[in-house]
Amino acid sequence: MNYFASQLGWGRVEFNPFITGTMIIGLMFGAYMAETLRGGINAIPKGQIEAARAYGLSGFTLFWRITRPLMLRYALPSLGNNWLVLLKTTALVSLIGLHDLVGLANLAAKSKHAPFLFYSAAALGFLILTTLSLLVLNWLKRRYSLGFAPRSM
Repeated sequence: MNYFASQLGWGRVEFNPFITGTMIIGLMFGAYMAETLRGGINAIPKGQIEAARAYGLSGFTLFWRITRPLMLRYALPSLGNNWLVLLKTTALVSLIGLHDLVGLANLAAKSKHAPFLFYSAAALGFLILTTLSLLVLNWLKRRYSLGFAPRSM
């Protein structure tokens, strides 16, 4: 980037690591999540929407009472997967200089010459966050599957 900036006569361009990391991860996973929700909406049987319109529901009520719960039911597995990948992707922001869990473990491991201890603590932190996320996702799955019989293969 600095090569192109110098060719344009701008001088050196500096970016805040937090804003850069947030923008990159936000844009990338925003697209993933939008596609997941679009797929969830497309998975809703058209008869459900037609019945709600025939019943006379307004657009907002139709979305809030019919589309949103059904969409989340269909999209929840993919949303959970995207969330877990996002959680683990945040470790990559240490490569651009942002001090996250992995970046701090790397600094501590270099200063104390005990990499196993600090990387194990970072791994334990990610394990705890992932486990808590899975518990919440399983609760949401049960919540949005109420009234639906499980499919047998």
